[in-house]
Amino acid sequence: MNATYQAAIDLLHRASTPHGFLAADQGIDNYSRIWTRDSVVCGLAALASGDIQLIDTFKQSLQTILSNQHPLGFVPSNVNPSNQQEVSFGGPVGRADTPAWLVLGIAAYGLKTGDLAFTHFWKQAVERALITLDYWEFNAKHLVYVPRSGDWADESDLHGYLLSTQLLRLKALELAAELYQRVDWKTKAFQIREAVKGHFHMLTLASKPMEPSIRRIQNEIPEFYWIAGFNPGKVYLRFDLLGNALALWTQIGNDHQNHSLCMFLHTLSEVYPRLLPAFYPEINNSDTAMEVLKNNYSYRFRNAPGSFHNGGLWPVWHGWMTAACKNADHQLATRLLNGMEQLANSSHLFNECYQAQSLTPNGVHSCSWSAAGFVLAMKGLPC
Repeated sequence: MNATYQAAIDLLHRASTPHGFLAADQGIDNYSRIWTRDSVVCGLAALASGDIQLIDTFKQSLQTILSNQHPLGFVPSNVNPSNQQEVSFGGPVGRADTPAWLVLGIAAYGLKTGDLAFTHFWKQAVERALITLDYWEFNAKHLVYVPRSGDWADESDLHGYLLSTQLLRLKALELAAELYQRVDWKTKAFQIREAVKGHFHMLTLASKPMEPSIRRIQNEIPEFYWIAGFNPGKVYLRFDLLGNALALWTQIGNDHQNHSLCMFLHTLSEVYPRLLPAFYPEINNSDTAMEVLKNNYSYRFRNAPGSFHNGGLWPVWHGWMTAACKNADHQLATRLLNGMEQLANSSHLFNECYQAQSLTPNGVHSCSWSAAGFVLAMKGLPC
């Protein structure tokens, strides 16, 4: 068995508790909590691995999060497993992606395990989470509006209609529609699919209704990948690794779009041969967006160029992209997996993230979802 893969599985076991997956196998800051986003990533890795104990931990993670859902439907960012009255729904703003992560997790769990008693018990919670996402469209145009700090990259400058959240919701709806046999959810997923096509890719937006901010700079939008997002005053033309991995997973692109994306990834992997950056290009010190980054952090500024959410290297999303590439471009998937293995070593195995140029480890070491990213890179996405 691959030694790095076994190390990833071992780390997930160490991070397992009766309440679910911890964010890391060490008690640092909030990493000793059950996080919705992290738990679902770890849970998908558990399903892909077939490890019964890890799959049970995934179920316990879902149980913890579902038990602490807000009466209005929105979903915790994280829960303190030692005192489940300590529930966080976000920092300065709520997390707009957590309802989609939760629904994605419970639907994937139900479809893979056949544990229909569990999924039926929590059906109303799933319905409330999906209704919450409907409200957060604000304009009934099928795209969720994400506030700044409202998704995984909570210290970035991004806000508005962000690619990754739209595609997470799309996949969650498709899987939930299959699990619960809901035609209305399938219809909504189709509407989201069409809205994403009409706003996030050069090769499809020309024939779709566009928001004015996109129409004004249509000729500047890249042809090789799906853009990171937009809001009424700005279009984010940069490459979003998670968003584009989700584009491959949801099969939203046609053959030409998928081929163009894979060719772009081949080129990008020549510049970043170990891990692909979470966002590209990075924001430099002369960019006006740097002022936003310098004022958007929880404990200390971490977004220097090539670091953290500003072009840093995150094993979890690199692993997700590797898994998503397995059907689209097997050679690329192998290349991305090899880069991931070469970076892994005993001194900083499964670190949270790395500096892009120096490969210096940043964040927390022995990070659970970094290990999950390697499992997904090896095994593929489970559904």
